[in-house]
Amino acid sequence: MKESPFQRDFIVVSDVSEKVFHWILWTDLQMSSRGFSTWLNGVRGDIKKKKSRSFDTKIKAEITGYEKTLLKGKKFNDDKGRNIITSITGTDPELKNQYVVLGAHFDHLGVTNGQIYNGAEDNASGSAVVMEMARLMKEHDIQTKRTVIFCLWTAEELGLIGSRYWVENPTNGVTMDQVVTYFNMDMVGLGNEIGAPGALNFPSIWAVIGRDQDQDIMDVVKSRIGGPGGSDHSAFIELGIEALALMTGGEEGHPDYHDTGDDAHKLDPEILRKTARFVLQGTINLANETRTELLIPDRQHIYNGLQWSVTVINPDLGIDGSWSYLDVKTADDLSGLMTQKINELKQPQQITDPFQAMMRRRFGRMTVSSGIEGTDIFHHHIHLMEIARDVLDFGRLDIDGDDGVWFDQGLTEEGVTALAAMEKKNIVLHLMNPSKATLVNVLEKVKNPFLISGFSNYDDSLIVHINDKKVLIGVDFNPEDIEGCITQLETFKTKFGDTDNFLLNVISEDGLDDARKVLYQSLIKKGWKKEEIYAIGGAGVTRRSRGNLDVFAGTRPAFPRRR
Repeated sequence: MKESPFQRDFIVVSDVSEKVFHWILWTDLQMSSRGFSTWLNGVRGDIKKKKSRSFDTKIKAEITGYEKTLLKGKKFNDDKGRNIITSITGTDPELKNQYVVLGAHFDHLGVTNGQIYNGAEDNASGSAVVMEMARLMKEHDIQTKRTVIFCLWTAEELGLIGSRYWVENPTNGVTMDQVVTYFNMDMVGLGNEIGAPGALNFPSIWAVIGRDQDQDIMDVVKSRIGGPGGSDHSAFIELGIEALALMTGGEEGHPDYHDTGDDAHKLDPEILRKTARFVLQGTINLANETRTELLIPDRQHIYNGLQWSVTVINPDLGIDGSWSYLDVKTADDLSGLMTQKINELKQPQQITDPFQAMMRRRFGRMTVSSGIEGTDIFHHHIHLMEIARDVLDFGRLDIDGDDGVWFDQGLTEEGVTALAAMEKKNIVLHLMNPSKATLVNVLEKVKNPFLISGFSNYDDSLIVHINDKKVLIGVDFNPEDIEGCITQLETFKTKFGDTDNFLLNVISEDGLDDARKVLYQSLIKKGWKKEEIYAIGGAGVTRRSRGNLDVFAGTRPAFPRRR
């Protein structure tokens, strides 16, 4: 067994005679303020519902039948957690070196602040399914061509530590490029349906999993495309492995999630049975399959392309989640919306989500996704623009061509003052189809990054200024002309020497999803890196990053907010 380090202290009691490990997680660390608040709200809710709640009596009980007790943690000079892993070796001389992996985490919250958390659903339920799969296959002598690996992961609750450690340091000669599928079971004991995100990442593998399944089971399996998340499938799926993040659910949800009420008598045997039958049949199917290629070539790139999202910066498309304009067409519209917003701000506000408020204070937010079209809405009054910015939180001003007042074959004197005001208020300027004279003049005067679209005549002088000012260039992405987009990107990459100035500008919604995947694969073949492709789509490889859009990520509303 491989070991992985973590920080919390806990006790391990091992029943050597039965060869079964019983783990009790015990932390003596202080809860964070957020954790304490969650615990306190839970206590209040239980009191209101007249629900019983466990607590530490401080009485020691002697457990018989165990040969030794292991005290684990830094203060005991042993802070290693152990994954529990076994396998049934495949019978085929070649295919036995390919693997189907089943896993679930067996740790939970233990005792926190005197409260006992048994973790029956989270995740004794998933652990039970994994152990039952191993028992059934061994007891019935089920032989498969590929090797089946059964894993119980440690320290999932501390950050997916056990599973991620094994994926990075697999045991017994396993290599991750030979893992065909991973089934993760986390909270599979409540509800009437089985969520299966990740199942449709590779449809050909999903077809094999679904073969010969009972119809009543397939009726409750909710398959979809998926990515990494808060469970142990993450380390697998990030490598492009078909990984199913199985979790049951229904209308009632998981009412005792991370609470003291998560006890065994509440679990539903029927949904446990369906989960186990689904996983067992799927495992046997995959472990014996010979007609379908399960180790899909370039699966890492296929998965990365599947997960790649493109921020739609073209407000005229009106796609959900894309950049937008405030609903103002005239100065009167603007005045009315500002009056409405000011009246709302005069009313007492309640904090509805303290966590979101904290995150906003800590990380700020990018307001560039909401903009105003044109300068005539302000009647070209700079002060009105500044006030509107403070009140309405818009972060972008889109200007199509020259407006004849601030922008007129260059910046007018008033335009220079307006540009300085925009930068002071963190309004991102978006020049659409600008004249070259205007672009040159703006580049000379501007200090902050801005956005250009509808322009392609970049000479060496412009390129120097654009790189120096970290200006972004919108590159048209028409789903019906992917090659045209690739040619433009390759040309710009050669001219600019890198890709950190580019941002895809989607021209049409039709066929966008399929075109996005084709574009990703085509750029990979051209030698582009994943990080570069994600960045031009406005998506970073980390959760908090917006790729090349991060140059605008510091924009904040200037208007004071009640918290």
